[in-house]
Amino acid sequence: MKNRRTRKQLKVASSLLDEQTLGYFERVENVINDDDFEDEESRELFVENVFSQIENNEIKLFCDRTISRTMEKLSLYFSDIQVRKILQNIEEHYSKVAMDKCGSHVLQTLVCVIPKAIRSERSYQRKVSEENKNVKGTEELFLSLCSRLQEDFSKLADHVNGSHVVRAVFEVLGGVKLSDLVIRSRASHQSRERYGHSVKKGASAAQTQVGTAFESNIVKPIETVAIPESFPPILKHFTEMVIKMDLQKLVLHPVSNPLLQTLLLVLHTKNQSLCKKLCKAVMSQIDMFSSKVEESPAQERPRNDAAEENQSIEEESDYRVPILFSNEISSYMIEKILLVVSPKLWQKIYDSYFESHLPQLGQHPVANFVVQYLMASITDKSQANQVIVELLPYMEDFLMLGHVGVVARMAETVARFQIKQKKFLKALLNAFHCKEKTKRSSAVVLISSLTTHEVFFGLRPEEQNVLEEDNSNNEAVSNDAKLKSVNYNGVLILKALFDFQDTNKIVSSFLSLSLEDVMILANDPVGSYAVEAFLKSRSVTNEQKHMFIEKMKGTYSKLSCEKGGSRVVEACWRNAEVSYKKAITEELAQSEQQLKANFYGKFVLRNCGVEHFKRKDKSWHEQEQRTAKKMKLLHDILEEPVDGADNHTRQMEFPEETQKRAGEFKFKDSEFDKCASLGSNKTHDLCDEMQFIAEAVKASKSVKKSERKKKKKKKPK
Repeated sequence: MKNRRTRKQLKVASSLLDEQTLGYFERVENVINDDDFEDEESRELFVENVFSQIENNEIKLFCDRTISRTMEKLSLYFSDIQVRKILQNIEEHYSKVAMDKCGSHVLQTLVCVIPKAIRSERSYQRKVSEENKNVKGTEELFLSLCSRLQEDFSKLADHVNGSHVVRAVFEVLGGVKLSDLVIRSRASHQSRERYGHSVKKGASAAQTQVGTAFESNIVKPIETVAIPESFPPILKHFTEMVIKMDLQKLVLHPVSNPLLQTLLLVLHTKNQSLCKKLCKAVMSQIDMFSSKVEESPAQERPRNDAAEENQSIEEESDYRVPILFSNEISSYMIEKILLVVSPKLWQKIYDSYFESHLPQLGQHPVANFVVQYLMASITDKSQANQVIVELLPYMEDFLMLGHVGVVARMAETVARFQIKQKKFLKALLNAFHCKEKTKRSSAVVLISSLTTHEVFFGLRPEEQNVLEEDNSNNEAVSNDAKLKSVNYNGVLILKALFDFQDTNKIVSSFLSLSLEDVMILANDPVGSYAVEAFLKSRSVTNEQKHMFIEKMKGTYSKLSCEKGGSRVVEACWRNAEVSYKKAITEELAQSEQQLKANFYGKFVLRNCGVEHFKRKDKSWHEQEQRTAKKMKLLHDILEEPVDGADNHTRQMEFPEETQKRAGEFKFKDSEFDKCASLGSNKTHDLCDEMQFIAEAVKASKSVKKSERKKKKKKKPK
């Protein structure tokens, strides 16, 4: 009781409002949080009553430390007329509210609901009461807000509070909704979750799934909406204002840099020419294309090999990583630029800043992330080949420095473009000191734990030399060492390796794992995805998959009770032939009661169709055979690689080497997994519905094939 009183006293002390007002809005916040309204009408009535207390008191309520949180939540439920009244009442004080620590959050939320208010205002005609006759339209009020922000833009651009309001304005002007990870700071995002501000909790989570840091997912908006004709010119004017400013200062500033990123992503969606103009302006002001000094005619004379080698060593030692890449703040901007630029401009950036400097950049603690984005943004096979050739000799250096993300991204690029796969695997095995045939069987445990052979098996250098001469002892030592933990980035590399064209070496190592090691890998929340990648791989034969499924017999019930293990069980069941599928289902049925009582187990029972198996034991076998054929057809449609880019390997996660790249990334299910997770009965129905798509796809493929043949015939020899 005493503590509660103390807390109340602190609230009043930190607020300019009286205790009665604070108590009223605290009760309002509790009602909103409980959301216990009978219907929409009762909620509207409640909001109307609260609004009567807010009107004409907006500024002091918005800028109050305690009540501003309640105002944020209420803003999401205001009608269009209420939003218009509020904006009109604070019209003369936009900049003041935008720069206030608390008021900026409320204004940002109000800006975000403006598209909804405009739609609501235009969607139906109604009689305007005498009271509301003098209230301006939402569009007019928003344009007034933009005008005020433009007047104070030089102050707002790098203002810790005001910049967030400007970012929200950019979104509305472009008619796009970007991820909160781009728009809001990490602290703001965490605070909103803590106090329950986030309406769509899944929206932000969806953006942090696999590949979003590298993929176009982070570039693409969550949603796009139609915008009035008056908005694009305002957005263009904002862009022109930014271009005229000191961009070098803006890019290096921790507050204005995210604002530039937001503008860049909005323009990428709505105005490609302006986006290109902004990219060029940023790079020209920071002297991006003049890093390489052109050789004079005297320097261009022919040299012998020794002279060329000495020259390259000198250039390597003289090279300094540009501030734009080495700075923790500005590097984020470069990462976004690499994702949004055209292939032509990408090539210009590569030629000017990356070519022949990739090893040094990859070894830099900050610039290595830029190198990873560079590889993720490659669209051309020859470019990919050029990058991989330059990085391959330095693989062990990257691993030693802990820049495993560079190696993981190399693996993904090699798998995606199907280039240099043998050389990459050879370099990888060499880096983990397991290239010899006798040591190769340990490759999977070494990569998944991210340790070299001698470290994993606890060998001293002299013992290592003896074992190289006497291979018989190697097996004895290997049996003593067991996999204890799984490394996040090691799993990413394994996932990519299973998508190589020739997976024999890595599959052989995987199948030679002891059951104990497999259980550790399968039960690990991250390691389970490596096992799933093995089972889903097109390069792994059905025979090899069934060898693994047979090996796991007797462990399925135990695995089903774990988060990672349950995923592996479902992957085994989905990728098994009917006879193996029946054996797995029978094993699960025997432990049905235990699995029903487990959170993960009950989902395994549903997704593996155990109930259906028990009810229709006779017809189950025939139905599963039919389903397997249709699922294979559906799988081929959904996972067909386009233009050499494999959709599965494209889903590699962003590496979590340091806290610089925040967020815990979850692996993203493919569309095929979503279909399969519906369970046996629903999957069967879905496949029936999808059969016509398969026929349509086949027909379109044959048409395209014939067109290609005609084009080839027309080409002159």
